[in-house]
Amino acid sequence: MDGRLVRDGNYGKMIYRNYFTDDVRNFSLGLNLYLAIGLDTTNSLRKDIEEVILDFDQNDESSLPKLISPQLSTKTLKIFIASSFELQEERKQVEDYLDRENKSLNKKNIFIETVICEDFNDSISRTRKQDDYNKAILESDIVLCLFFTKAGNFSIEEFKVAHNNFLKQNTPIIYTYFKNAQIDISKISSKDLISKEVFLEYLIELQHFPSYYTSSQDLIIQFRRQLDSYFLEKKLL
Repeated sequence: MDGRLVRDGNYGKMIYRNYFTDDVRNFSLGLNLYLAIGLDTTNSLRKDIEEVILDFDQNDESSLPKLISPQLSTKTLKIFIASSFELQEERKQVEDYLDRENKSLNKKNIFIETVICEDFNDSISRTRKQDDYNKAILESDIVLCLFFTKAGNFSIEEFKVAHNNFLKQNTPIIYTYFKNAQIDISKISSKDLISKEVFLEYLIELQHFPSYYTSSQDLIIQFRRQLDSYFLEKKLL
């Protein structure tokens, strides 16, 4: 356990100091076990430990232990971020943002696990490397698809894998965002531009209307609003 008991000098009682422990219930059980076998425990220390256990059990709003109540378990939300190489920077910035958000979300028993292609081992796979990505998509709660000047074959495949599973099992939730920014047309192939338009038409046929963003910050703000709605819908907050 990443935790310990310390004596609070201001109040003269034992309190629980938490260090990102995921299993507070085991800690509470451990205290009870300690009292059962700690025959040489002084009466004063025994009384202090009993107060800590009581704090856990009572779930008092004014007590520190409620923040780490054994009845609450951490919900891990797995988010797969898909995009072509041209949006690698946006992908990384979204991941960094969500990692920072975990500091506050952990207090609400939520942990966001982001998955991007850079996380995977580059070694040769027995099947296609894309199959590893597709497997991760099927294990995700949310898939965030980013597009800019093109819709590559692998990006389209990732969207379809997610969408087909959504139709069968109502998961993962899919968000599509297209970057709306100035580009030098002379540096973009007509094939790439056509692939983007064809994919947009495909989305319209599905009656799915993508969102547009102008910068990484704009993308993060929009996606965070969607996450807040997701948390409320799933009653995670």
